[in-house]
Amino acid sequence: MEKNNINSGEKISMVENILDSMRYKILTQKYTKNYMLTEAALSEEYNTSRGSIRAALQALENEGLITTLPNGRKQVKEISEKYIKDLYEVRRMLECKVIEIVLAKKSISYTILASAAEDFNTIESDDDEIIRLERIKVNTKFHRALFELSENRPLLQCWTTMEPIFETFAKFNSSTIGTKEQHKDFYVSNHIKIFELIVARDKSVKDYLIRHINDAEEETLRDLKFK
Repeated sequence: MEKNNINSGEKISMVENILDSMRYKILTQKYTKNYMLTEAALSEEYNTSRGSIRAALQALENEGLITTLPNGRKQVKEISEKYIKDLYEVRRMLECKVIEIVLAKKSISYTILASAAEDFNTIESDDDEIIRLERIKVNTKFHRALFELSENRPLLQCWTTMEPIFETFAKFNSSTIGTKEQHKDFYVSNHIKIFELIVARDKSVKDYLIRHINDAEEETLRDLKFK
């Protein structure tokens, strides 16, 4: 049961942590297809109130990972190879559209994208796990910045719904790219290149971005044992 003196910020953080954990379990199929999620069992598992669990379940349903049955019970949807491929296909469509919009703008401020790109270079640690966690945050920031640059609210809204799922994919993809050398070669160079091509108004950025997304898709399918 939640303590009475818990503040709103702590409650939001608690729900986010529970949501992250549940999302990870669904996408990695710890919670398998048709698995029933009950507030009572989850409240006990996470040692929190049913209200916090209810909020997390609603977010998961909004993300399309669970469904509510006619009897009100929550059921996990299947995470199939087709589902993963469909997600990445939609991502390619969304990000390519963003690139088209950005390149067509007569004037644009690259501040938010430059900040995100530079953040990759500031990740330094002797601990591969710290590098991995920081890299995930910066990766999310960079791709969100692309959508913000477009100033297209519906596109950003679409991305906002999908962003937590791709961030979760990045968590287990990133675990296979743990060394500092791989970090520089794969993450830093790729994102800096995307940034430079956008600033140069180089239309080849779309093809480069597609290859980047394709690589992420391949990693995800391998990590989820579909390949």
